[in-house]
Amino acid sequence: SCMMGSPIDADESPKMCFNAAKSYELGWYTDRHIELDPIAAGVVTLTLVGFTDYESDFGDGVMVHLDPQSVSEDFFVHFNRKDG
Repeated sequence: SCMMGSPIDADESPKMCFNAAKSYELGWYTDRHIELDPIAAGVVTLTLVGFTDYESDFGDGVMVHLDPQSVSEDFFVHFNRKDG
């Protein structure tokens, strides 16, 4: 898992960013990660904020790592809000 966005290197091209799995692997935003085992947790309501709002006090976190203990795959959820 790697980059999201256009791989074109030009001034007028879209910006690129890492996806949630890569950001998690790199250890970014660790103080705003939410770790859940969805099987054990059941229904949970959270407020995610975009990476651009990382430093705000709003919301519960910028990324959710769903780590179900009963399967080998991990799942990652984040919200990417256009800013600026």
